[in-house]
Amino acid sequence: ALWHGLGLFGESYLLFSIGTLRPLWEALYPLCFSNEDADPATSCPHPYLTYNSLSYSVVLGVMLGMVIVGTLAGRIGRRNGSLLTASIMVAGAAALVLASLLLAGKINDDNNNNEESGRPDVLFMVMSASLFIFGIGVGGEYPLSASLASERAMAAMKERRRLEEQ
Repeated sequence: ALWHGLGLFGESYLLFSIGTLRPLWEALYPLCFSNEDADPATSCPHPYLTYNSLSYSVVLGVMLGMVIVGTLAGRIGRRNGSLLTASIMVAGAAALVLASLLLAGKINDDNNNNEESGRPDVLFMVMSASLFIFGIGVGGEYPLSASLASERAMAAMKERRRLEEQ
């Protein structure tokens, strides 16, 4: 039970931290989170899109994961489906961490020769894609957890009835 609790804690921590980090990102990258239309020549040409992609990419991933990974897990089995969802979540979380470490550091680097990696919009695009991948794993976990809980509840109910009959 502790292992399942740690998984839930980890995924909740990652999902809820995005909303918590928004004020920090607004302070660090004001052009990416302003309410006004930015100049296309700036580092964040579509500020409204930047924020919404961070907010909703994980939600879209969860919905897609429920349908696709849930259906796939019905074919490959719950154990293999659980391993698949865990792998997808690890890949998304690792990509998110790597994007934060590699791209965010280059934004403030004065000796940066690669102009593409030094742009905050690239950072937030990669972060959105990583959150989408993570969301697919989270979404795939929901139908698997629900079916496991249902089966365990039914087994516990049958065991209680058996004990009551004795």
